[in-house]
Amino acid sequence: MVLRKLGFKTNLEVEGKAVTIPKVEMERCDNCEETFLTPAGSRYVDDWLDEKSETITTEELQKFLIQYQLTQKQAAEILKIGEKNFSRWLNGRQRVSASMSNYIRTLTAVPEAFETLRKKQWKSPAAFPAEHRQPR
Repeated sequence: MVLRKLGFKTNLEVEGKAVTIPKVEMERCDNCEETFLTPAGSRYVDDWLDEKSETITTEELQKFLIQYQLTQKQAAEILKIGEKNFSRWLNGRQRVSASMSNYIRTLTAVPEAFETLRKKQWKSPAAFPAEHRQPR
């Protein structure tokens, strides 16, 4: 096996464009010349994509749980996602989409928005006074 640092091309898009990640640690088989990521190269690719896609970090997810004193199950119910998905995000096994990252960051930054979501206040006409409603 030959250890090399190569550019790694991925079909994942960052800001609408396919990307090549520079200097990724990879190994190449001497017999078949197939190239594959090393464990360190895989972590490097994940970290690089997380940074470029601005996905929410596990630390930010922990902050969200702590701030609102939620279990993973409660967070999943409020966000209307599967509990296993939230667990994968929290353990870094699955990348959170940019839109969901922004959603959770907004809920973390605006407690009133979180409380509205938690209590499902939009079901009550009083939740949206007439002066805040759009004309029909």
